[in-house]
Amino acid sequence: MNLPGDAVEEMTALDGGDPGAVWRLGRDDTAFRRQMLPHADRDDPRFRIIIPVSGGLDSSTCYRMARAAGLPVEAVMAATGVPYARRDREAALRLTEGRLHMLEVGDDWTAVGDFQIGRNSIIVWRLLEWAHAHGWWGEVWFGHLGGNYLETPIVGGDKSFRWASTMQHMATANGFDFRLSSPLIGMSKADCVSWWAARGWLEDALAARSCFADMPGHCGRCWACLYRYVAFAARGYRRQVEATYPDGIDFTEPAREFWNRLHWNVVTTSPARLGEVYAVMNAMGYGP
Repeated sequence: MNLPGDAVEEMTALDGGDPGAVWRLGRDDTAFRRQMLPHADRDDPRFRIIIPVSGGLDSSTCYRMARAAGLPVEAVMAATGVPYARRDREAALRLTEGRLHMLEVGDDWTAVGDFQIGRNSIIVWRLLEWAHAHGWWGEVWFGHLGGNYLETPIVGGDKSFRWASTMQHMATANGFDFRLSSPLIGMSKADCVSWWAARGWLEDALAARSCFADMPGHCGRCWACLYRYVAFAARGYRRQVEATYPDGIDFTEPAREFWNRLHWNVVTTSPARLGEVYAVMNAMGYGP
């Protein structure tokens, strides 16, 4: 980064880093500094809210929130080579009204079941490089919910506070002028449903896609479908969400996995929200 000699400050690397290490950053080149300036500074044509979208409800909620607030937002979908990518892209294009950037990040992934190892870290880094190449600064909004940050010996990974903090340190140290933010951190997936419904956008929310099958609609068999179903049903939209599963639902296997995870305290749902989850699961006949 090319820094003016009179606009340099030293930042000590904390939080487990070498206390002797310093990052030399331009006073006008950090998102942290810009956050302290009047909001009028956001009139800068280089300011952007960058949102990685998957076509699912959480990231789509982030995007619609930014659009509703009148912020200059760029929706980006990372092509990671998952089998259901085509369906996700269709949903993301529909929910962003075609305002979607596609970012190639390669498909050489190590996978465990439906999970791609290190996926979010690689996506974020490529996204920051892409935004920096455009000369933009601002914020990156993640659609991570409160439950995603549940700290346990197992859960954490690339949706944990530690991960977000580490990525922020790395981004700042490498001159990427973006603050990483999780606007939905106090919400559950059911809260997202209510946010859309309150604005008359329930049909759009139902069009968001959370499924691991390469098929129109939702398979009604995977754990992503289960979590989505529970969110809509918990807020009184059971009939509407059931219509989006063309082959009906059979959550026997994902429900068994849910209760097993709960037993080991690794359910990525905020404990404060589990009451409505229990109610829906029991009403569906998938109780413990």
